[in-house]
Amino acid sequence: MPSTLTSILLRLMPRQRRDRMIAGVVVVLLAFSLLAAIWTVRIAQRAQLLGQELRATAGAAQGTIASADASEISILRAELAEVEPRARKLDSDLWPLRLAGSVTGWYPVLGDNIAAAPRLASRLVDDVDAALSFMEAGEKLVLMYDSIPQEAAGITASLDAMPSEDQMALVTALILEADFALARAEETSTRVNDRWLWGKIGREAEEMRNQESELRDIIDWSLLATDSLSALVQLSDASEGLTTVIDTGDTSELDRSVLRHMPALEIAAERALRVVSATVATAPESVAESSIGRNLRDLEPILDALHATARAGSLVSAVITPAFERIESSNGGLFGPGSGLLDSIALIGEGAGQLREAQELLFESGARLSDALPHIESPSAAAAADGLLTLSSELELSVGLLRVLPDLGPSALGADGPRRYLVMAESADELRPSGGLVSGAWVLTFDHGELVTNEYYDVVAIDDLTNLSSYPSPPDLLSTHMDASVWLLRDVGWEPHFPSVARTAAEIVELGQDGLPMDGVVAVTQWTLIGLAEALGSVETDQGPVPADRLLNVLEDGTDEDGRAFMNSVFQGLLDQISGPSINGNLFQLARAVSVSFTEKQTLVHMFDEDLQAIVSQAGWDGSLPAAGGDRLVPVDSNIGWSKVDRNIDRTLEYEVTLSRTGSSIGKITLGYENHSRWDGAECGAQSLNPGASYDDLKNTCYWNLIRIYTAVGGRLISADPLPLPNNSVFSMRGLGGSGDDTVSLGIGPGGSFISGLMVVPAGVDMRTSFTVQLPATVVSWDDDRATYTLDLAAQPGTLGRKTTIRVDLPLGYEYVGGSLK
Repeated sequence: MPSTLTSILLRLMPRQRRDRMIAGVVVVLLAFSLLAAIWTVRIAQRAQLLGQELRATAGAAQGTIASADASEISILRAELAEVEPRARKLDSDLWPLRLAGSVTGWYPVLGDNIAAAPRLASRLVDDVDAALSFMEAGEKLVLMYDSIPQEAAGITASLDAMPSEDQMALVTALILEADFALARAEETSTRVNDRWLWGKIGREAEEMRNQESELRDIIDWSLLATDSLSALVQLSDASEGLTTVIDTGDTSELDRSVLRHMPALEIAAERALRVVSATVATAPESVAESSIGRNLRDLEPILDALHATARAGSLVSAVITPAFERIESSNGGLFGPGSGLLDSIALIGEGAGQLREAQELLFESGARLSDALPHIESPSAAAAADGLLTLSSELELSVGLLRVLPDLGPSALGADGPRRYLVMAESADELRPSGGLVSGAWVLTFDHGELVTNEYYDVVAIDDLTNLSSYPSPPDLLSTHMDASVWLLRDVGWEPHFPSVARTAAEIVELGQDGLPMDGVVAVTQWTLIGLAEALGSVETDQGPVPADRLLNVLEDGTDEDGRAFMNSVFQGLLDQISGPSINGNLFQLARAVSVSFTEKQTLVHMFDEDLQAIVSQAGWDGSLPAAGGDRLVPVDSNIGWSKVDRNIDRTLEYEVTLSRTGSSIGKITLGYENHSRWDGAECGAQSLNPGASYDDLKNTCYWNLIRIYTAVGGRLISADPLPLPNNSVFSMRGLGGSGDDTVSLGIGPGGSFISGLMVVPAGVDMRTSFTVQLPATVVSWDDDRATYTLDLAAQPGTLGRKTTIRVDLPLGYEYVGGSLK
């Protein structure tokens, strides 16, 4: 109780009552001290999952109560409960002052103070009642918070541990009780004019009013926080498996059944975003900077991205549902007779505006979340943000594929006449710059959306060995390092610029197959086939159905037993399934698989129709090297050891750029290769073909790698680590160089100028090599007070990634202000 009331009692009451009054004051002070203590109690540092933090946050009336010990809150609440009857007794004992106030209230100053004292006591009772209900709600919320799994169980487990609606209703009822008690105190305060009070009672009345104002802010905020938790409970109910996709990063689970639930998720996410945003915006200072307050801030951009993703999913679902149903109702698959594929593409075209809106939503929300990610403190929230970025990115890719189809699909699929395509199967286990060694080829003809012819060619038989004099000469490096005297289809992927590869491939096929012309060329690696198999679940082959997760092993075993022809068995099985009714229900997964294949450069396309090629190029599917307007870095590897070892190679790239305004900028490129092949103690043998080796042997061997690095136009090699020539290499055996000679050299090809060198990595060994390049002035645009550095970094088709680190050292006086990734 404020000291002003104490002074009144000292003047107007006998000693015994004064003692009781003093005791009551102590009790009142204790009550407020206890309330303050609740908000200042903190637990040791904890690494909570997003669901744990959200649940505790929504139940907290002030940020720090979420990190209080529930047992301590219980003790404090019990102590405050002991204060409550004494506060009521004090209020009752002040009846004489109420009577005196009614008599003396007209006296200036004195009357106001006498009338105010019992009202302050009454307000105190209501404040204690509010605090008690408030603390009981806080205790329950802390217990709810503590019941959430502490380990990194994922957002699914966190949301599954959310309280029931009945539990939330009880907490809400307690907070409303606190709100009602405080409202009574606030109503009483309207009858006290602080300006007419004097001395301590005036100061204490003002302090009580301030404390009630703070308590009002906390209670109002706690109701919002509780609404936030309720909104998250509803969001959990509406997620329908989407959180599993976010947790695992396995977007193969993102299918049409998930998309059909997007409208409900959109509504739930919008409500959660609105309530959480209001909770963050109105948080009292003591809450805002608590761990729970920070986690609420972490949640806001995640909910924003989730809402945008759900909205985009709703738009996509509205477009693809009728389009896919048109195909499924025909039972003709994608390419079978009467499949309705062209009609389906037309329906997708009618939804172009919705798809464009979806793509823009995903791009913009992804950019906002990327900007927010460095500021997200909670590890679980950061993990959820990463998962959402992956989901958003893949959904955006699928939308991008659907948007391209109406412009490209009809003509490409023969709507205005038959179209013939060369499809090359490339083995990324024997990597080449455009994907891998060509191990098989098919010629497919489409007419009005139907696949009308499908012919397989063995990669050796497709060449006309009686007419090799008409074949193109091989590139210099292919000739010198692999002793190639003519350029055959198997080696056509030697260049990294796929448009030139496609033109050469079509020329070679025309020479070998009596002038058979092509309308386009498609290259696919085994990773494309595996992606399609995963979308379908299994593949029908000559050996029966093969589950997607066993396809790689079956390909290897089948190659050992049946040679290259086994690839045709797999390819035909996929085509048969895609062209039949078994495709029903899997169309979105197939669209996603194709989109991922394009994005990861496991599938490349070149069209000889310039208009269609412009669409392919705009979509980024053409496999062309990036234009070298600024800085450019494209490392490509070529397996020249006649092996299948590339799947066992981990690749790294470090690029350190030192920018200079007064001199030349410098780039240091460091490439790393770790060969995880089984080491049998043997040294690397000769670089030669071993036709008798099994696929497993060819996978586990030395890595003969011809490195090429394409850099910015006008760049100049300053220095490089030596890459000595092995004495058992083709190059040395042909007498073109001596053992130990440095193989680092410069060259030029369809993709521009490059640095090359030969590196041999034994099994079980990790090797690195570095190159330092003087960069042209065009890599940086210098303005008066700003510099812009641009870098085109391209992935090599066929690889499964190259762990990359980019470091840019700025000139003196400059600091990083922002960047973008496209």
